[in-house]
Amino acid sequence: MKRKIKTYITIIIFITVINIIFLTPIAAWAVSPTPSKTISPTKVSTPSATIEEEQKSIQKIKEMVANKVAKLKLVEKRGILGTVKEVSNSQITVFDQTNRIRFIDIDELTKFQESIGSSKTFGISDIKAGDILGFVGTYNKDTRRLLARFVTKTTSIPKHYTGIITGVNLKDFSFTIYTTEGTKKTIDVETSTKTRGYSAGDDDIQKSGFSKMKIGERILVVGFDSEDEKDRVSASRILHFTDLLPSKDLLENLPKDEDKATDLKISPTKKTTQ
Repeated sequence: MKRKIKTYITIIIFITVINIIFLTPIAAWAVSPTPSKTISPTKVSTPSATIEEEQKSIQKIKEMVANKVAKLKLVEKRGILGTVKEVSNSQITVFDQTNRIRFIDIDELTKFQESIGSSKTFGISDIKAGDILGFVGTYNKDTRRLLARFVTKTTSIPKHYTGIITGVNLKDFSFTIYTTEGTKKTIDVETSTKTRGYSAGDDDIQKSGFSKMKIGERILVVGFDSEDEKDRVSASRILHFTDLLPSKDLLENLPKDEDKATDLKISPTKKTTQ
């Protein structure tokens, strides 16, 4: 009996020793895992000064674009014909076909040619007062100056005359007008002349002809002055107004010579506008 008790005690001691040897280190060495660190996105705050700088930059770009657009609206391609009044190394002053003074700027890019595309050239030193020149370039609506890119020579420029018809010559296809400037002009109608008529009842300008023009009608003539005969014009364009009557002042200022009196008697039914 004592031997059995001893055996039991030995077994218990052995099991205890085994537990101490194997189980205790496991508990001691078991380290709980370190929790992983969660990285949250960092919020980057934009300084208010930076935002203001960006807004200023955007505003500056808007202003630059607006200025560019404004400048583009102020300039256009245009051609001018004129008689030279004065000339310098950088500017030519001319009278245009309506006798207005125009200023033409010249720079290092301006080309002087006998005609557009011609190989014959000339210089600004060859230009003198009285020469008739044609200019093509960039016109500034603000300064009313033309920066010329091409300058060409021409023998004549078209003139504009407005007034009333005072006589019609059926034999030589001509008629006389009294202009708003107070001069008498004889207008020759050529085979190449384009004639148009207009009345308030028409939706558009209508094709017309020499036979349809009447004494007393208001008229606009574009043509070239004759080199041989003063106050004679070869018409290239004619526009007559069938129901735009001459003003009372214009009729009263007509010269009272015999021809004019005869002209007026031909259309006694014409009423004048006040």
